[in-house]
Amino acid sequence: MAIEKRTSQKGRVTYRCRLRLKDGGDISATHVRKTDALDWEAAHRDAIRSGKIVQGRQAPQHTVVEVLDRYLDMLPSFQLKDQRNRKRHVEWWKKEFGALPLSELTPARIAAARDRLALLPVKSGAGATRPRQPATTVRYLASLSHVLSIAVDDWAWLPENPVRKVRKPKQPRGRLRFLDDDERVRLLNACRESTSTTLYPSVVLALATGMRRGEIFSLRWHQVDLELGTITLHDTKNGERRSVYLSGYPLKVLRTWASSAPQPSAHVFPGSRAGAGRDITKPWDTALKRAGIEGFRFHDLRHTTASTLAMGGKSMVEIGEVLGHKSPQMTKRYAHLSGSHTRNVLAGMVSQFWPMEEKEGVDLAPAGAAESLRVELSG
Repeated sequence: MAIEKRTSQKGRVTYRCRLRLKDGGDISATHVRKTDALDWEAAHRDAIRSGKIVQGRQAPQHTVVEVLDRYLDMLPSFQLKDQRNRKRHVEWWKKEFGALPLSELTPARIAAARDRLALLPVKSGAGATRPRQPATTVRYLASLSHVLSIAVDDWAWLPENPVRKVRKPKQPRGRLRFLDDDERVRLLNACRESTSTTLYPSVVLALATGMRRGEIFSLRWHQVDLELGTITLHDTKNGERRSVYLSGYPLKVLRTWASSAPQPSAHVFPGSRAGAGRDITKPWDTALKRAGIEGFRFHDLRHTTASTLAMGGKSMVEIGEVLGHKSPQMTKRYAHLSGSHTRNVLAGMVSQFWPMEEKEGVDLAPAGAAESLRVELSG
């Protein structure tokens, strides 16, 4: 047995306790407090001695539904942003596997369920249906994997997570739609003329910062410093705090919007219900129609910000910091848009390597190369 102290990059300390078993396997769990790790060790040593854990396997004693129900009881404590979706996913897996013994939950069974899920149509309104997207199936598998990882690490009910051996559906490349200069002008004019006074300032804020729709419409005035032109986002999609900066015209628009001296706890864009943010779906759709823009979502304003930065020569690191991307892979979607900047960088390198030759027009081709080429072409 060993208790390993671990410290994350953010300074969070955890203690991982591991028990080696006679069959060569092991069981382990991670705790925030060392005392909890010691208690876990003592309890599982007793379970091994009494035969409740045989060669690292408790699976025959439990069913899949038992695992899923225990997870649902714990779900609120995880404080996940997608808690409602996780619950829906787990309920589907419960119906799929019923009282199946945990020991019989094999990768093959999960893969078969994955294929059935992929074929289930999705309701899209007015009684119509559409095919299920591969990304949805991936999220269902991720939810089940989270459950079984806890069953392995914290409860020692399984020796390993079978979902890790199941192939995930291949997902199409991420959608990338952004406004060109003419579309941007038309859309902003249509938003300015909208009957919704919220639409124009919210779209300006989205284009100026790359903020997500949820970040904008959950924003409260105490997060905004109009003097410094900063917005502090505490609850972002990737769970990290992010600062957003405003200047020039967008800052002037937000200052004008705040001219009524709002309460610090109030939403920047308040909704019709008390304590709720604004829903601009209808005026947004109307503005798109008036501007003659098709196939464009509010989230694509974020893409427009990123593409503008990329075409302006900003690095992928800089763009990632603006958008709050946790993974560089997300930002790389915009890399191809910065081709002109890359061309200028390489041109500068070339002129640095061969400055005199470029100015004097020196012929760098090997002697006789032109004659050899004419012979090859004539042959």
